[in-house]
Amino acid sequence: MIVLGCALVTACEAGPDRDGDGYEASEDCNDANAEVHPDAAEICDDGIDNDCNLLVDVADAACSGGSGA
Repeated sequence: MIVLGCALVTACEAGPDRDGDGYEASEDCNDANAEVHPDAAEICDDGIDNDCNLLVDVADAACSGGSGA
């Protein structure tokens, strides 16, 4: 989709779901990666906040006891 008349790319991304994962850019912490969204499972030790809870890997309860702890 091409959006015309937007001065900044980030301003244009406020609504659409660019990666097709079912989450709009306003609720998806990485709308360029369909594997990252609020309902994704946290993948431990990959350095990414997969489930958009603002916790990465070892800090995430889903990964407590992972190899990075």
